[in-house]
Amino acid sequence: MTDLNIKDEWGGIDEKIKPLVSELNRLEIPTSGSCEGRVDHGFPGPWVSIHAPQKIKAEVESLLNEFYSDRNTDPSTRLSLMDGHGSFWIYSGGEKFLKFRDEVNAHAEKKAAGENPEPKIITDEEKTIRLTTLPLQQMSFLSFVYSHKFVIS
Repeated sequence: MTDLNIKDEWGGIDEKIKPLVSELNRLEIPTSGSCEGRVDHGFPGPWVSIHAPQKIKAEVESLLNEFYSDRNTDPSTRLSLMDGHGSFWIYSGGEKFLKFRDEVNAHAEKKAAGENPEPKIITDEEKTIRLTTLPLQQMSFLSFVYSHKFVIS
């Protein structure tokens, strides 16, 4: 691993996502944002946004497939990839994460159109679920980084 004092455009990297961001940066894969996930607001799982050619996305996808080849993992904690605006994301949280991202994008579109949408409220029930699932999702990211298979050509 390289320097874990790296920063993003907001001034820092969350501790539980920092090992992956650092490793990606060490491999000269540019990251543009990340989050370790939150219990009381924001995304329900960790994520990293990567601005790199599709070739890199294919290599990361191959690494994830290899990483999960001998693991039986719940979809809510499994690392996945999705396309983003000129980039791709590594995320955990399954369908719940994707639904939340759609809600965030819809909220942003309403704000851009001059509307004043209500912020997303995280219910107490959802917070309780996140208290259980978030540490497992964060562990998936760390397991992936430390699997010794994380080498991109």
